[in-house]
Amino acid sequence: MINREIVEEIVIEVLKKMGVSFVKSEVENKPNLLVINAVEDFKHDELEKYWNVIRMSSASEDFPTNVRDIIFLDVSQDLLVKGALGITDTPDSKMLANVMRRGLNVNLIPSSELEWILKTDEKNVPNKEYINHLLKYKEVLERFGVRIHSLANLSSAIFRMEDEIIGSCVGEQVTFHGKLLTQREVESMKEKQIIVRKSTIVTPLARDALRKLGKNICVLDSKGADL
Repeated sequence: MINREIVEEIVIEVLKKMGVSFVKSEVENKPNLLVINAVEDFKHDELEKYWNVIRMSSASEDFPTNVRDIIFLDVSQDLLVKGALGITDTPDSKMLANVMRRGLNVNLIPSSELEWILKTDEKNVPNKEYINHLLKYKEVLERFGVRIHSLANLSSAIFRMEDEIIGSCVGEQVTFHGKLLTQREVESMKEKQIIVRKSTIVTPLARDALRKLGKNICVLDSKGADL
């Protein structure tokens, strides 16, 4: 079980070591994070510390254009299945299809009734055939690039590198030795391939800069071998 408080303390400590003034600049230019169907009093300190959280109903037609990362809260089995099948007969399923089609970074947070889908290693389930049938829809969405996880896991991975910016190390390369890769470092590097350690943290703004500049991350393990 991930302790969110400990993760937050570690991230804050790393940021402090990089310099308070720099951290302030990074936070003031927080990227947008769209949260779909959040309750009115929804508040998540870890998300709001590093993101500009925008709350929005799936029924809204005023979709912001400057958003790449989206969270659907309280996802039901209905949305899971319809999303995998491309059915768009509800506001939720229509919104999900829309953002997947745009190639945005989609995160689904299952409702309490659907949270079992995150525990695929459970044994002795009453109806394995039906459970496996539903798990196939989850796998389809994941092939579409959708991430399905708990809100706790999402918040603990705020600064983790995402699959779409991780590539093979070919062509001109530069090795980054720091613990925190920021937008400033990404923009200052001329090379297209940036080599980092597995433990390196990448800020949201750095991730956006990587996409914008067409650069890739190559992750090395502790011994310096490609993963």
